[in-house]
Amino acid sequence: MRTGAFLYALLLAALAPAASPQECGKDTLGHDEVKAFKQPSPVTEAERVALRFNPTILVGEGCMPYPAVNYRGQVSEGLKPSGRQNGKCKGSGHGSQVYGRATEFDGKYALMYAYYSPKKMVERSRNDRASPEQGYDHRHAWDHCVVWLPSRNSSTILAVSGVINSAVFIKPSEMDGDRIKLAFEETKGWDIYLQITSKEGGHTLPLIMWEQMTEAARCSLSETDWGVRAGVMPLGNRVFQDQLARDNPFKKDK
Repeated sequence: MRTGAFLYALLLAALAPAASPQECGKDTLGHDEVKAFKQPSPVTEAERVALRFNPTILVGEGCMPYPAVNYRGQVSEGLKPSGRQNGKCKGSGHGSQVYGRATEFDGKYALMYAYYSPKKMVERSRNDRASPEQGYDHRHAWDHCVVWLPSRNSSTILAVSGVINSAVFIKPSEMDGDRIKLAFEETKGWDIYLQITSKEGGHTLPLIMWEQMTEAARCSLSETDWGVRAGVMPLGNRVFQDQLARDNPFKKDK
């Protein structure tokens, strides 16, 4: 199993062309043409832990999560925010994806899971109440959550942050075994947010960890201009630690 996963990673690295940061993210594909990474068998303890706590996702409103990048570093061009909330984005024929990264942070173990949608919209009848320049509809969207553990070897979730209803205390109804249950739902009639839910029907998405991706894919995810309203792609080296600091539910107010 370990050998197979190692060979898979070597194969991806050999196939993916090297690119400079200036070139990363310049090559795009249609949102339904980007092939997801297959979920590799875990090799490291960090990968096993990330798989164990990979949240379930229920899409109540809006697009299904889509692959944002392929192994060559080609990125999704997204979708024009028109039509229905889930118009042309009810699921990719090339698979869905969740992107992950884990680290020790502030005496805890943090697991970040990031989700990409090709567009995000609210219902048009509600959006009519907002002025167009407020831009509730936009191409590309990044959402994420952070699952906090006491340590990498722990089986207890201390908190979940990064979602609109971040919580230190998790209700039993919001758990599916070891996994937190998340949903994309419209909140207050203005936007679709990733949030903790007690609703049933969610499922896990194929997980690819930051270190398991090709360098071309990591570079493109980090360097692509996703747009001001898309949210931050939170896994890149320049933003990962800062995002954890912002999402840290245990930080003391100064």
